[in-house]
Amino acid sequence: MNILEGLQAVPNVHPLFVHFPIALLMIGGVLFFACYFFDMREMLITAKWNLILGSLASVAAVITGLIAASTIPHNQEIHEAMTIHRNFMIVVALLSLSLGGYLYLKKEVFAMHKNLIFLGCLALMLGLLTVGADFGGKMVFKYGAGTELFKKVNQESEGGHDHEQGEEATSHESHGHDH
Repeated sequence: MNILEGLQAVPNVHPLFVHFPIALLMIGGVLFFACYFFDMREMLITAKWNLILGSLASVAAVITGLIAASTIPHNQEIHEAMTIHRNFMIVVALLSLSLGGYLYLKKEVFAMHKNLIFLGCLALMLGLLTVGADFGGKMVFKYGAGTELFKKVNQESEGGHDHEQGEEATSHESHGHDH
């Protein structure tokens, strides 16, 4: 039995980073809104640190995602989803860094759960995060981006042709689009 077979099949490190910002930003956001609706002031410190840590994790996810985009073979469908995913997640990272940075610098966090501008920006960020993450899931779970199945299906559709090392199964350059 091989240990960590799933990890060995990962084509790049991006999947190791993406779930941290999603979870931390969602938890931070949900806690801020719970504090607003239920006046749970004791949860504000937890909400604050989830949002700050999630914003930092989003930077690692974006960097590894930009690198990953050029390391996996992909077709036009994946490329379109990848572009939308990238654009959404860059905006999410910028918004979360702004919100997290503001919280980090703000001395009095206990009024934040009543700040409607802050909560509006937080809601926008959470909405963009949800849609952007869905496009990431679509790439993997609908189109098979970065999976062995994607490689296998494309090899079979090309008559079982084995590509030489370094040659992508479906080169994105052959589809005439730019990054």
